[in-house]
Amino acid sequence: MPSRTTRTNVTLAGALALLLVTAGCLSTATPGAGAPSIENGRNAVSVTGTGTVEAAPDRAELHLAVVATAESADAARERAAEDAARLREALRAAGVPDDAVETVGYSLGAEYDYGEKRREVVGYRAVHTYRVTLSDVDAAGSVVDAAVENGAARVSSVRFTLSEERREKLRARAIERAMDRARSDAEAVAAAGDLTLGGIESASTVDHGLPRPVYAEAAVAAGSDGGAKTRFDPGRVAVTATVTVDYAIE
Repeated sequence: MPSRTTRTNVTLAGALALLLVTAGCLSTATPGAGAPSIENGRNAVSVTGTGTVEAAPDRAELHLAVVATAESADAARERAAEDAARLREALRAAGVPDDAVETVGYSLGAEYDYGEKRREVVGYRAVHTYRVTLSDVDAAGSVVDAAVENGAARVSSVRFTLSEERREKLRARAIERAMDRARSDAEAVAAAGDLTLGGIESASTVDHGLPRPVYAEAAVAAGSDGGAKTRFDPGRVAVTATVTVDYAIE
């Protein structure tokens, strides 16, 4: 069920008797619990409704890295470059287009052994990190396997989310649910106050930002060749919208 928060302001100029009766009914409401209230201001009912829609993700985002160590910085850099080239080729063979692979980090530095009174350089480490975006979420496990088998030494995160087009469609549905909830609450407030609800005077939405992605843990399944294969079972992604609507009082 979609969650909601309701804020209601009802003003009737000169209707003192109605204010006294309604105030007595509202005196037991818990402050901050979204209970209706009556204040001076406008002849309107103002409500806030929230709607949520859930859907299966249609995009996967992987963070992969090649890691190379050597006695010199140049040797570490060269090994990382070789592993990165092998990784990129493996991703192409797995059906991942080049524009879906983006470098998001690179580091090359010394590693130290810290003694009691000094530190000693023991080698160098190069790390090249990539973000891989997949439109086929079911391919995430096989892409991880191909990457690890071909140079990737680190998989820092795997998350599942929504494409922009899909998110906008779900947001429109969430707004519809939020509007339905707002209308339902406004009608309930009007009925409780023996008021006649009019049309919408104004409406606005609150941007909740991008939907929170689902981070999935890997499961291992046996492949056709007898080896273990990585499989992900992502959950559903939620898109939430909130509206504030002012209804006239007739």
